[in-house]
Amino acid sequence: MRSSITIRQTLALLAICLATMAPGIWSLPPLDRDESRYLQATKQMLETGDYVDIRLQEAPRYKKPIGIYWLQAGAAHVTGYREEAPVVIYRLVSVAGGVLAAIATMWLAAGMFGASAGLLAGIAMATMVGLIFEARIAKTDAALLATVVLSQLFLARLYLMRSENSGSARRTALAFWVFQGLGILIKGPIVVLISGLTSIALLIFDRNRDWIRSMRFGWGLAIIALINLPWLAWISWKSGAEFWQEAVGRDLLGKVVAGQESHGFPPGYYFLTYSLFVWPFGYLALRAGLSILNRFRIDAAARFLVCWYVPFWILIELITTKLPHYMLPAYPAMAIALGWHLSDPTADDPEKRWQVWFLRLAMFGQIIVTLGLAVAPAILELEIGSGITFAGILTGIFILAAGNIASPPGDRIRPLTRITSIAIASAGAYALLTVWVLPGIDRIWISRNIAEIVEAQKPCPDASLVITGYYEPSLVFAAGTNTQLTNIDGVIRQIAAGDQCTIVAFPANTLPVIRAKTGGAMDALMLAGQVKGLNYSTGRQVNLFIYTSG
Repeated sequence: MRSSITIRQTLALLAICLATMAPGIWSLPPLDRDESRYLQATKQMLETGDYVDIRLQEAPRYKKPIGIYWLQAGAAHVTGYREEAPVVIYRLVSVAGGVLAAIATMWLAAGMFGASAGLLAGIAMATMVGLIFEARIAKTDAALLATVVLSQLFLARLYLMRSENSGSARRTALAFWVFQGLGILIKGPIVVLISGLTSIALLIFDRNRDWIRSMRFGWGLAIIALINLPWLAWISWKSGAEFWQEAVGRDLLGKVVAGQESHGFPPGYYFLTYSLFVWPFGYLALRAGLSILNRFRIDAAARFLVCWYVPFWILIELITTKLPHYMLPAYPAMAIALGWHLSDPTADDPEKRWQVWFLRLAMFGQIIVTLGLAVAPAILELEIGSGITFAGILTGIFILAAGNIASPPGDRIRPLTRITSIAIASAGAYALLTVWVLPGIDRIWISRNIAEIVEAQKPCPDASLVITGYYEPSLVFAAGTNTQLTNIDGVIRQIAAGDQCTIVAFPANTLPVIRAKTGGAMDALMLAGQVKGLNYSTGRQVNLFIYTSG
């Protein structure tokens, strides 16, 4: 392992990470649907004091292990908000995961190729769209990525140290298994899958296999069990077989054999969407990756990166269910290759004919994605907002600047200046988009608008909303755990009961039916507000009346 990173370089990357990842975590309302499910489940843990059983209202939520919920609940406790924590507190966990993933990418790249490559790789990782999105929302993937990169960091050290049987190797193996265990606690076996595929590929393509002995698999099983078995035993006792049926049977295996939640795509999905998910580095990262591939047989560090990226990419292309963040754990390998390619004067551009065609496709993809991202804010404001704003136009300008600097014309700029300029332009675009543009499009934040009316018009402090025609989990988090997502008959029963704490919401076009079926009970209610907008989860227009007791 070649070089160490200075404190100054670490602080510089930390500042860039905060600039690219933190803006907007307080201004964006809770997103549907996955983020709001995590938010609400963690909120209910804080409300009930039950930190073992995962619930979304009354339904069990056993798709993922407990780790992310504990991290988010810990953030709420440390900040003193507890169950009253706003969404920004929960998102701090993802920001921390994204920052740690970028810094660990820098450490790993520096160990492989030197400090300059490390800093460039860390900045690139902190700027990619795939991580930037996940670091802003309260889900598992940014925190998981941190455990993945740290696991790969220690696996790389074991591999590159080869058969060294020293105290350092023992500590490295111990750290590797700790992060494997933590990754499992956050999102199941994904971290094991990535490190396992990397190790198997290295064993196949590298004749020297002595390094595998230094991994100490006995330690590994013991550490993983120590981290995960207490909660697994407890939840198995509380839920019986239900947790395993949901987490393994329906969620994990179900995604392998069938496209879940309308996310089934044929192989090639990640190839075709590559330029979007790694923007603005689609061209630069592929050029570097192909150059690394050409050194596969002669350079152990290059071999490690190829064995990290390629087997995992092939595997998830074959899995039926496909979501953008599934490829995220492989992106650090591309960022490290990019850091090496820009920092090493001996690095050659790929020259094989098929590689040149791939580069041309990547350049075409980068142009299309850059132009699409640049005009998207203005189109959104024009189509579903109140009109194009200066923030929307400036966002597009920043996106065009970042995409241009990351294209071949930017090759004349010094590498560190180039990558830092890309990061600054991208950070400006991300901040404008998430602080001003998206929060300002009021029509898409239906849950926020409903919750504001409910809070202002509550007939009594403990009144809970009964609603039909809109069923997003963000509304439960925004309006309260006791919110009832029901059908029209449930709303009719609530109105007919004549409760003095009634607050109901229903589609405007159902008002005649509800009046007819509730008789005079409807006359005792008053119209508290009306919410119109676009449910971006379904693509359908929403028009809701909200009524409360007088």
